[in-house]
Amino acid sequence: MIGFIGGGNMAEALIKGMTAKGMREILVSEPREERGKELQRAYGIQTTTSNREVAASCDIIILAVKPQNMEAVLDEIAADITDKKMVVSIAAGITLSYLTSKLKTELIIRVMPTHCDCSGGHVGNVIMRMFSWQRA
Repeated sequence: MIGFIGGGNMAEALIKGMTAKGMREILVSEPREERGKELQRAYGIQTTTSNREVAASCDIIILAVKPQNMEAVLDEIAADITDKKMVVSIAAGITLSYLTSKLKTELIIRVMPTHCDCSGGHVGNVIMRMFSWQRA
C-alpha cells in the first residue's frame, strides 16, 4: 500500500494521476476530517487522521507536507519507519541528508514535482513503478 502524509493540492494531484491508472491501494493521512472525506469520495481511497497509521501500514510513504511542518511529522513517524520502507519527499527545501538523519531507512527519494507533472500522472507513474518493483 502507498501512503500519503498530507492530503493537500500536490498530494491530490498525485492521487488523481495514480487512481486514473487504476491504483486504489492508497491511504492518506489528513488532519482535516472533511478534506479526508472529500478525497475518499473523489478517488475511492482510504483516509485517516493518523500519520502513524500511514507510516506503520504502508510500504511507500509519500511526505506531502509543508516544509515548516516536516520536523514535527518526522519526529511523529520516525519510530514506525523501518529499513524496509521507502520514503518519498515532495517537500521543497528538505534535503536527503536531513531526511536520512531523522529516519531509519536509506530508501529515501526526494522529488520536486510540478503540478503539471502530478496532474498528468507522470510522478504518479514513477511511484506506481516503485511500488511494483518493491512488491516483486
